Amino acid sequence: MNKIRISDPLSITSAYIDEITSTVDRVIKSGWYIGGEEVINFENEFSEYLNINYTISTGSGTDALQLALRSLGIGTGDKVVIVSHTAVATVAAIEMVGAIPIFVDIDPKTYTIDIKGLSEALISHNSKSRKSIKAIVPVHIYGHPAPYSSAY
Repeated sequence: MNKIRISDPLSITSAYIDEITSTVDRVIKSGWYIGGEEVINFENEFSEYLNINYTISTGSGTDALQLALRSLGIGTGDKVVIVSHTAVATVAAIEMVGAIPIFVDIDPKTYTIDIKGLSEALISHNSKSRKSIKAIVPVHIYGHPAPYSSAY
């Protein structure tokens, strides 16, 4: 019987299995599970790959989103648009900074944010109160990137 795989991580990682195993082994033997030389090396190599000066890794995607929101000055009572079809952790990051999630429905073809719904939310929330929407958290899902170019 033939199988149709939704995801096949082994095919993606098999070419790098020796490097992955070696790196995991070094991390375990170092005793550094948070921070340490391997993390510093990763951050430096990733910065070089992206051709940027600095990279900061985090313990989770929720932490990364929270830091990004805080770096933008998003805080208590600010409104942040988020697509309704997302992981709980995405909404948790918004709530962790004290902001209010504003949910927008999905485009049924891509499962990413519906641009018409986004436009309606921006118009509705920005005209109703002094606290207008301060940010939009795009969610890429199932291989579909959120439609940035359509949103502007």
